[in-house]
Amino acid sequence: MSQGDHTEMSNAPIGIFDSGIGGLTILKALIAALPHERFIYVADGARAPYGSKDSETVRRYALEITDFLLERGVKTIVIACTTASSVAADAVRERAGWVPVFEVITQGTQAVFDVLPDELKILNEFGEPPRAARVALLGTTLTVKSGVYRKSVTELAKRLQLREPVFKEQSCPLFVSLVDEGVWNGPLADRTAKRYLAEICAFHPDVVILGCTHYPVLSESIGKAVGADVHLTDSAFHIARTVKAMLQRDSMLREGAGEGSLTFYSSDAPDTFREHAARFLDRAIDIVHHVELEPLENGSLLKRRAVNNGSTREDNRVDAS
Repeated sequence: MSQGDHTEMSNAPIGIFDSGIGGLTILKALIAALPHERFIYVADGARAPYGSKDSETVRRYALEITDFLLERGVKTIVIACTTASSVAADAVRERAGWVPVFEVITQGTQAVFDVLPDELKILNEFGEPPRAARVALLGTTLTVKSGVYRKSVTELAKRLQLREPVFKEQSCPLFVSLVDEGVWNGPLADRTAKRYLAEICAFHPDVVILGCTHYPVLSESIGKAVGADVHLTDSAFHIARTVKAMLQRDSMLREGAGEGSLTFYSSDAPDTFREHAARFLDRAIDIVHHVELEPLENGSLLKRRAVNNGSTREDNRVDAS
């Protein structure tokens, strides 16, 4: 690779996608870790929620967005949606080719063991931990059905020579709706969390996995419901740390000390998404572009139109501020 090609690739954006605003939890961590990078975020609100769809449908959506990001020359892709990560990660990696792909399951699993109480990780005189960890997963219907988190956590426990965790899973579909509607705390969020999590509280977990990137937005209400002694964990910090390490290792960090940038696309209600994103990221966002993802007749490519104020644009950058 020539110096010019390397510089061009280093300055390429990082692509991130989710079914809505939940992936902003991942974006926020990435911005903190990589403030000079350019980011493209795609929110597929028009086809949300992903968690109630079948696996093949979510896989198709994920590949459509992957193509959209690849056409914009991204240097890495982050699947900031747990549902898509659980059923489409391998397909996205195959489609992306040499472009690295990160998903939230692997990093979310590591987060479980990072917050696990030390007494559950210290071996006794017989070389065994005192008891199995009790791990609860809160996820979408499809993520829970896939069993991917249970499998991933169990496999890592075995590699760490710990007892197989006792696992409890709970689907919480209304959490996504609350977050996408901007209800992030307060009485309604508290009541919803209390209703969903009664069985989780009776399970007495050591760790609760917030197994959807929307759910950390509701961490205040979820924390109230499960109690202060229970560790809540999500994948945002671990994703950001891992992406940064990869870019450093491969000398792909954006060159120079220039300001990073944010470009947003939404398949539904861009003005509403802009308001929620500005609130969550605590920064002004001037514009969110409306994107339509329409399969062509042969099904092999996609017709896409990035529409803003009635005009068609290939790409428009929004500077981070």
